[in-house]
Amino acid sequence: MTQIRWDKMSERDIQKLIVQGEQELARRSATKKRDARNKLAAVAREFGFNLNELLAPGKRGRPATRPPREKLPPKYRNPANPAQTWSGHGKRPMWANAHLQAGGDLSDLLIQKRRGRASTAQGQAKLAGDAPKAKTA
Repeated sequence: MTQIRWDKMSERDIQKLIVQGEQELARRSATKKRDARNKLAAVAREFGFNLNELLAPGKRGRPATRPPREKLPPKYRNPANPAQTWSGHGKRPMWANAHLQAGGDLSDLLIQKRRGRASTAQGQAKLAGDAPKAKTA
């Protein structure tokens, strides 16, 4: 291999050399990919398949990737910044960790669901789990 005398080359010549090198690398990479694909196709034919059958996405008509999961509703809220919420799944946010390190409990951060107040004795019993049995005639 010949030594390149970089100090004797102009910037323009160096740029040309870089472009030629990148083109040669791309050509070699394409050749390698083509050769690999041809070898894989030959192996697939030995087993009675064509390469597209083996590389097709999904199985039995199902898509190869899962559909995106639904976003879970928030379960916890940062009291210092109500815009920050957490569903309780995944990595615990820093604000929740800070609350726990300060001696708090996760239940302190729970988002309370608004429910109508039970003003009757029967409603209070339902909330307590002691609903009276219905009268039979």
